[in-house]
Amino acid sequence: MFFIGTYNWDYSFLYVTPDQKVHFCHREDATSLFTWDSIEDMLLSEIKRIYTLFDDRGVAIDPKHPTTPII
Repeated sequence: MFFIGTYNWDYSFLYVTPDQKVHFCHREDATSLFTWDSIEDMLLSEIKRIYTLFDDRGVAIDPKHPTTPII
């Protein structure tokens, strides 16, 4: 596994496995909670999803709502 990033909301992680899939996991445990088929799929879906969470100034629309892919 290769860890490629984290979510600032709760410091959960993203990692890539040898089959090129990207996995989301909590910071205390590497158990995959969500999977994308590739880095490209993850980037496209996360850019679209995260874009809806912030206004034009980059301020969270609902600061109490988690910004992770799953709650």
